[in-house]
Amino acid sequence: LGVVLSGGSLHLIYAVAMNTGDDFALHNWSRWERKLKALSPDLKKVMSVLQIKPDFASLKGATGKGNREEAARHERFAAALCLHESLTQPHIDPAWQEPNG
Repeated sequence: LGVVLSGGSLHLIYAVAMNTGDDFALHNWSRWERKLKALSPDLKKVMSVLQIKPDFASLKGATGKGNREEAARHERFAAALCLHESLTQPHIDPAWQEPNG
């Protein structure tokens, strides 16, 4: 449990995001892959525990193909990360505000 909580609020927000349904969608999987690779070590630990893999985002971005369950997990994590950043950073990443971002 300590590994999961090392990401601060991110894991708790992800737990809430598990119930969001299809309200949050990723449109630019290549950008998402870059964002995942740029996360801090603590957030990468959470990402690992939740089985969020940049390789999947790379495949999805390049081919548009991929397991729907895994894509949904990435989308929930993206929703949680967006909320986490809005609570912990003075400025939200402009990519979150782009309709195709």
